[in-house]
Formats: sequence, structure tokens, C-alpha cells
Amino acid sequence: MKCNVILAAALMACTSAFAATRADVMNAPCSTIDAMMATVLNQQQKPYAAGASGEDAYDNPGLVNFAFRQVGIDVPGDQSALGSYSKKITAPKKMKRGDVVFFSNALNPKEINTMGIVQHINEDGTFNFITVMPDRGVMIASSTDPVFNGNFMHAVRIISDEQIKDIRGGYQKDLANIEKAKADLEKSKQEVIKNENKLRDLENDFIKNNTAALKLK
Repeated sequence: MKCNVILAAALMACTSAFAATRADVMNAPCSTIDAMMATVLNQQQKPYAAGASGEDAYDNPGLVNFAFRQVGIDVPGDQSALGSYSKKITAPKKMKRGDVVFFSNALNPKEINTMGIVQHINEDGTFNFITVMPDRGVMIASSTDPVFNGNFMHAVRIISDEQIKDIRGGYQKDLANIEKAKADLEKSKQEVIKNENKLRDLENDFIKNNTAALKLK
């Protein structure tokens, strides 16, 4: 039980501004980042719409929100809130598939211009990611594309396969413990009933024997 409490705390710590419960993760349609990404890739060519989070249209925060709902995490529908997440990955080679990547405004390197979800990282540190362009909708882009090249800011890892596995495993273990406790309780109840019946029989025998003894006198 202590381990499961730690896992739950770790989930909330690692997601910070992101809302989730272990039940959300357990009951989500996807149990891996790859499965989540497959769902996101199916959104390609759907149009851009400001403030939209699917499944007919998206903007970039909306696409990220849609993606992580697939694994039970509710992320803010705000680009700045996502980009200010404290645990930043500053080297592209350290990113993993499913990380959320941010690019700066060419005129202001400290200002987030756009974002996407990492699909593949190459050995040289360049990478492909899924993003939403106002004129092209949901698409796969490359960090080498002129609009993105040189504007990488950082990435954030909202959740990993290892965390998903631990959370789902902990949840299932807790459910199994609950069922065992219910079975033990039912067994105890039956034992109490059995002992109550035994006590009643003993009391009846006592009354019967005591009555017989009185008759002898």
C-alpha cells in the first residue's frame, strides 16, 4: 500500500499542472505512448481551428490535450502553461517519442511561437513532430524545416511508458487487494455466523441440561 501511495504522489508530482488520477490512467483508451501516438497520427490532415481539441479540428494546445487524454492525463489547453512546465528537456537528443516540444518566436527567442508532439528523433538530434499549421492542419513537420530550424526552445515529458505501467499495475494490485479483503471479510462473517450458531447450541444444551437436573431433584 505504501508503494502505491508513493506512485500516486509521483504521478501528481510529475504532471504538476496536469490533472490525473490513477483511475483515469487505468481506464484510458491507450496504455502506451506508442498507442497514443498512433491515435494522434490518425488525426493528420484534420483542419486548424483556434481553441479546438478534436476530433474534427485542432489547434496545437488542443492536439496535445487530445493526445494525452488518450492515456488519462488532462493537460492545460494553453500553450504558455504547457511551455512553463518546470521539468524541461533542453537537448533534443534526450527527448523521447511523445514529448511535447516548443519553438520560439524568431523575433523573440524567449517567447513560445508554436509547439508539437515528438514523433521521431534522429541520431544527429534533428527530429520529426506532429503539429498543427493554420494553413495545413494536423501534419508531421521536421525540426529542419525553415520555420522551425534554429528555433528549438525545449521539450517536456508529461508521462512515460514506465510511469503508465507502474500506475496501471498499482491500480490493478489495489483492486486485487480490495477483492481479497472483501473475500476475507465474507469468510469472517461466515465464521462469526458459525460461532454464533455454536454458541446458541451450547446455550440451548445448557438450558436443557439444567432443566433435566432440576427435575432430578
